[in-house]
Amino acid sequence: MASSWVMMTDVAHPPTQGERADDAVEPDPLRALYESHAASMLRLATALLGDAAAAEDVVQDAFVSIDRSLRTIPAGARVAYLRTAVMNGARSSIRRSRATKRQPIPQRDEVPSLDESAVRHDQQERVIRALDVLPFRQRQCLVLRYYGGLADREVAETLGISLGSAKTHLRRGLDALHETLGDLR
Repeated sequence: MASSWVMMTDVAHPPTQGERADDAVEPDPLRALYESHAASMLRLATALLGDAAAAEDVVQDAFVSIDRSLRTIPAGARVAYLRTAVMNGARSSIRRSRATKRQPIPQRDEVPSLDESAVRHDQQERVIRALDVLPFRQRQCLVLRYYGGLADREVAETLGISLGSAKTHLRRGLDALHETLGDLR
């Protein structure tokens, strides 16, 4: 009986003078990245794919892929790396499935009236249909810029294109949307 008590105290020793109790537990960088950016990456993928289930798969795959090399990626570049993984996953998913029907993207926490909800739904459907006919690169740029909230330079970096190309795709995409949608208000 005495020997089991000695073993238990050896295993669960209190911290020594140079140690702190919280030094033993290192925060999980993947968990921190997931908790802070999973929702925004899911919105981004949903906006690109138009399918929440496919977007969840893409985001999950992106986190799995970033976990493999997380320790080698500088802390400041992890979000950009993750965003690029989500964009590449969405592009691959579209290539594989060639999805034709897109769903509106829910963005509101408050509950609108039925009339307001019907009008908003119709507007979202029109925007999604208009985005759907754009060339993929223009759609990517517009979604990153307006749904993802990225600056032009971040759009270019995420897609691996020059800033001038990103601006050109944004302008052409916006012009096409204005031509198709007119004034949506």
